[in-house]
This record gives sequence, structure tokens and C-alpha cells, in this order.
Amino acid sequence: MATERFGLPYIWVSWLCGALSGEDQCLFSSWFRAHYTFEKVETEFDTVGYNAQHKDLLNRRATELRAEGWAVTKENQNSFKLRGETAILAGKPDLIAMRGDVVRIVDVKTGARRNAHWFQVVIYLLALPRVRKDLVGLTLEGELCYGNSEPVLIRASELTPDVAGRIWALVRDTAFSIPPEKVPSENECGFCPIPQSECPERMAVPVSVGDTKDF
Repeated sequence: MATERFGLPYIWVSWLCGALSGEDQCLFSSWFRAHYTFEKVETEFDTVGYNAQHKDLLNRRATELRAEGWAVTKENQNSFKLRGETAILAGKPDLIAMRGDVVRIVDVKTGARRNAHWFQVVIYLLALPRVRKDLVGLTLEGELCYGNSEPVLIRASELTPDVAGRIWALVRDTAFSIPPEKVPSENECGFCPIPQSECPERMAVPVSVGDTKDF
């Protein structure tokens, strides 16, 4: 059974990215997670395999940056919470690298390139200077690191007032007391952790089937 969160709605940066990029249509998923705690349902996402690949790529990129003279902090060292009037926005950049007066916020991705990834880094660029005063006045930039291609650099100038406005508007909408319309689909429901007991409209996702000669 879901339990309403105490205090302000709690929103993870990663929950917003699909909606900002237009890749996700069901905003109920992020809204519900922001307002309630619940026992998550298992999804078709290979968490164990992803975590292993992600850790390997993260460590490799951190080593490369240090070899180039960057001071690097990883994951939990970079956790932040930005408290607003309507919600708490939380995140954990994979890497934060500093060299001179330049700060590079790096997010590591093991899959194919997606527009949602760009928004995740841009949200970090927007939020972190409001949390960490040691970053104020420094030159911030972002980076998307993929395992099969060169890193993608994201300039601070890409964070335009229009983009910032869209981000803050979505945070306010996610924090709003009235839930948004549910838009169930096989694709999104397959990766959503909300159980059917809390979302009866959740679509049943077929079991994955494959063939092998190993047995």
C-alpha cells in the first residue's frame, strides 16, 4: 500500500527527463513517485547488467579525466537536494570534474543516445549552482559519456531561459496536488515501478521470450 510522503513532494532529476524530451507521455508516474512511497514492482529493465556496465564505464571515464588533470568526485559524493517552495529536487551526477575555473558535470550512459540524456545534464547545470556555493562564478559545462562513441560536450549556453523555464514549470506541475492524466502504454508501463494495485490502468507487459542452444 502506498504511503503519502511527509513534507514536500520529492522529485528525482531523472524522473523529469523523458517528459521534457517528449519521449514520455505519462506524467502520472513521476507525479506518483514524488508524492508517495510504495513497494516497487519488478520491471523488464536489467538492473544488474546495467549497474555493472555503468560502473565500468564510469570508472574508465574518471580515470581518463584524472589523467588529463581534472579533480574528480563520483556519484554519492555529488548528491544534492534543492529545496523550493513547492518541492525538493534531488539528483546525483555520475562525475563532477574540476580543473582550474572549469567544472564539468558528467553523466555516463551505457545505451543509445537519447534527448532525455541531454536534459538530465542540463538540469544538473541549472540546479547545482543553487546548491553548491563553491561553484558560483566558475565556468560550468556538461558531458554525456557513451560507451561506443566520443563524449558529447554540453555548453552552459545551451541552458537558455526557455529551457530553464520549462524545467521549473515541470517541477511545479509534478509537485501539484492534483495528479495528471494517466497515459498507459506497453512501452512506458514496462519500465514503470508503480504496481497495478496503485495504478489499475497499468498495462500488462508480455513476458520476454528468446531461444538458446545453451541447454
